[in-house]
Amino acid sequence: MGVRTSRAIISTAIAVAIAACDRVSTAPSAVSSHTHSLRNTTAEHSFFTAWSWPDTARNTVILTDPYAVSISQWSPDLYRQIWIPVTMSWGMADTISHWAAQNPGKRYILGDEVDQNAYANDPTRLARDYCWFIRHAVPRDSDATATFGPGGWHDYVTESYLNAFIDAYENGGTYANGGCSDVPISEWSFNILTTPWSGGLTAFQNLVNTRMAWAVGNGRYNGKYNAPMTIGAWTLDGDAAVADQSAEYVARLQQAKAWLFSQPNILAARYLLFEPWGPDHHPLSDGYGNLTAEGLVICGCVRPPRY
Repeated sequence: MGVRTSRAIISTAIAVAIAACDRVSTAPSAVSSHTHSLRNTTAEHSFFTAWSWPDTARNTVILTDPYAVSISQWSPDLYRQIWIPVTMSWGMADTISHWAAQNPGKRYILGDEVDQNAYANDPTRLARDYCWFIRHAVPRDSDATATFGPGGWHDYVTESYLNAFIDAYENGGTYANGGCSDVPISEWSFNILTTPWSGGLTAFQNLVNTRMAWAVGNGRYNGKYNAPMTIGAWTLDGDAAVADQSAEYVARLQQAKAWLFSQPNILAARYLLFEPWGPDHHPLSDGYGNLTAEGLVICGCVRPPRY
């Protein structure tokens, strides 16, 4: 997880199932009250996506999300627009507001590992800054159809931190009174990056199920903040125990893909990395136009495509 944190610091400064699971996991039985109409596998709403470390929005072969610290990295072709820095100047807020008016109906995801760094011990400040983005970067008079969610929570975020964030958000008042409490949190995004390889697929499922149970069933304020889950970033080899493109990783990735897509309360799953980056393992491509064995699984491709 330090790798992800360093990535954030550096950046700020600059289908369907293809194999059955070998185990049956007990997923949360609670069903979110939110509609799942945007959970599909076509075009901009692709279920499986990946982070793009060169910050390139790609909508062919495998959809990629830029790790955006500049609005120039956003793409009208994508449904989710991710704003990593959380805060911004008034001038940038005006620029984003104009972009939102020209591209209505997007979902804005704020931050990545948002409970870390400046917000590590301050969920109240995070709720305030999250609301500021909603009110000033994408205000209702720019796009009343926009929806929002806080970006991928760190693997080790506690439920007490999440609850404190909700309390601050709820107690900030309604939109008409300077707050955002009547602007729904449309999805909860959690990173699942610390799965120990030795734990098998079950270890990954258990981590996902724990977060999914809270997302759809936290019950805060009579269930007002129950919402579907997305996976902000995921890998199956959190301790780098097996080699890239190894047969055992590819087989488990097939199983994980099938299982993730079978979960009705997960809207989307963003894989950790499309292109190789730093010390991260198991990228989906080699960075030269070729998918890796892992990439072929996520793509669901019959033959290796060039991209």
